Amino acid sequence: MSDLGSTAGFFYDTTVDEYLLHLRDDETKYAPNQWASFAGGIKQGETPLEALLREYDEETGLIISREHTFFLRQTTNQLGNPSHRHVSLLQKETVVIRLREGKATGWFTREQVFALPNLTPPTRADIDLFSAELTDSSKRRLVQLLNSTAP
Repeated sequence: MSDLGSTAGFFYDTTVDEYLLHLRDDETKYAPNQWASFAGGIKQGETPLEALLREYDEETGLIISREHTFFLRQTTNQLGNPSHRHVSLLQKETVVIRLREGKATGWFTREQVFALPNLTPPTRADIDLFSAELTDSSKRRLVQLLNSTAP
């Protein structure tokens, strides 16, 4: 991880109310064999958002629009550097994930996420924060946003 900090994000599908997470492999330095957000270090000259969009592509093959990605919070990572936490919107039936890092990906309801025994604490906190803010009207606004900015 970089001295510039890290960035992380999970995906949320507004149409089915599910979250896409990443099962890290046992070769990673941070949180091996745990379900987590997609994450990585920020490179010199990158913003946290640019780093996250690069990480999404590197880890999943998904090219995500910055208009579909929202800042959740900033915390401190394992090295004591800033960690910028995000959520990105997508509809799972419209994407093909090409896993390039880690063991697996999985779509989960909120209840399933919180039942995962090997969920990283930062990911749990991110989804808890995000899901606490969701109401029926905010979900409708997110769907409208996703549909209005679709390619």
